[in-house]
Amino acid sequence: MGKEIQLGLIGRKLGHSKSPKIFNQFFDQDGFFNSEYHLIEIEKIQELKQTLTNNFPKLNGFNVTVPFKEDILPYLNEISPSARAIGAVNTVIVKDNKWCGFNTDFSGFEDLYNQINHPISHAIILGSGGSSKTIKAYLKTKNIPYSVVSRTPQHHQINYSDIHNIPIKQFVLVINTTPLGMSPNINESADIPFEKFKEPNTLIDIIYNPPITRLMQQAKMHDWNCIGGIKMLERQAYDAWELFKNN
Repeated sequence: MGKEIQLGLIGRKLGHSKSPKIFNQFFDQDGFFNSEYHLIEIEKIQELKQTLTNNFPKLNGFNVTVPFKEDILPYLNEISPSARAIGAVNTVIVKDNKWCGFNTDFSGFEDLYNQINHPISHAIILGSGGSSKTIKAYLKTKNIPYSVVSRTPQHHQINYSDIHNIPIKQFVLVINTTPLGMSPNINESADIPFEKFKEPNTLIDIIYNPPITRLMQQAKMHDWNCIGGIKMLERQAYDAWELFKNN
């Protein structure tokens, strides 16, 4: 009969998600027949426990996407040391009525970073949510200084109008962690002065749908190296699956 597992993805708008297809492939490869991967949309994190209790009582685990990677933390019974240090969780194992949180986005982003083919002197992170925290943690392991850009800047963050004033002229890495440009809103993008930076530079957009975002198109017009988010999606999903199936 094979093994069985019930998994899901928690988020606000999930029509664009490729996670069901990816996890259905994992089910087939590893003999988890009669297993399901559910898209579970909620408007706010306070709805989560009741939604799972009422509609998905047999869930063995779930992934978490924007905007809930930080919001989920108070609802967890246990958090892995690495996820706690980052301050964001994208994978939750449900076991013995306890929720245990992990972060597999870190290794996912590493797969994107390894595609860069030039040195980086400074990074500009667009967005200040859970994904941004993961990327900050990764850049710290590389000793790369960074600026965080937010629509509502706090502490040492800057707003989008100040990007023009960052005194960095070469070897720049821009990372988009916001949902701007994600399907179905494919015509949205942040206003980045690509022309003000000298080559070589790289844009990483962790959005994977569409594969080439409007922001990437704009960067390509200025001969930037552009890396989309599909490899991050695939790697974080694989690492999450390893956690799910072994627990």
